[in-house]
Amino acid sequence: MPFVHDHGFELKSRLPRRIAAIAALSAVALAVGSLIAARVSGEDHPPLGKTLKVGYNQGSIPQNAIVKYVAARVDRDHGIRVEPYPVNDANQVNGSTADGKLAANITQHAEWLKVIVANEGYEARAVQPIFTQAFALYSQKYRAVRELPHGARITLPNDPANQTQALLTLQKVGLIKLKKEVDPLTAQLGDIAENPHGFRWHEVSLDAISRSLPDVDAAINYAYKFRVAKIPVKQRILLPPADERFAIQLVVGDAYADDPAITRLKAAFADPRVARFIKNNLDVETQPAKIPADQRQ
Repeated sequence: MPFVHDHGFELKSRLPRRIAAIAALSAVALAVGSLIAARVSGEDHPPLGKTLKVGYNQGSIPQNAIVKYVAARVDRDHGIRVEPYPVNDANQVNGSTADGKLAANITQHAEWLKVIVANEGYEARAVQPIFTQAFALYSQKYRAVRELPHGARITLPNDPANQTQALLTLQKVGLIKLKKEVDPLTAQLGDIAENPHGFRWHEVSLDAISRSLPDVDAAINYAYKFRVAKIPVKQRILLPPADERFAIQLVVGDAYADDPAITRLKAAFADPRVARFIKNNLDVETQPAKIPADQRQ
């Protein structure tokens, strides 16, 4: 007896074999498609395994040295193999980390990662600080901060996260004051409350700051950026201690954060030998980060 649907048409109790076969194939295709979609979205993924690619900025002396030290001296003691992977695009590296092409990267601090995640939508997170990098003020025209004239022109980063760090560095030594009501981790030029020396600001990209030195009175950037640009250390007129809040982090994809291989990778980078290597072999502006108790393995 036919079944009469509420909409008024009849659905026969037995479909022809050909139609039934097509329906079955469609169901299989739908199931496979759902599985693929789940993998792409991060709901499911293959384990990372024991060989882990870790991205680093090949233009960064400390990143290069640290990841290669872990690969040469530390990783096997934690049951993994670290494969250093040089990258040039600081934004794209997070996409590769989010989808598991890279197990992790050590190219940025947490505040910069927040900017990238907000702009690009990458599903990645900072899981452990590795080392700090101090900001420094350089000048080709003056030998000390006190010699800077009123109205001196200062070059600083134009990206939000690193501009914040530059301003906090200048505030730390009393050259400017930021508005009290502003979150210090988001402060920008418009948040300066006091500029007693009348500094004039020139915003450029991180990599262009060293090249700007001949045209300005001073420039502030990561100290290692001046070193890479072969600017003589004698032109450095200020080097305060680094801000721990801007420590370079081990960054992993959200979908892989609980992978056992990431636990071993975190332990490898937190190995005391790594901290000793940083302290004894890298320049004074690079120091091992303090790992919070809740992030220790």
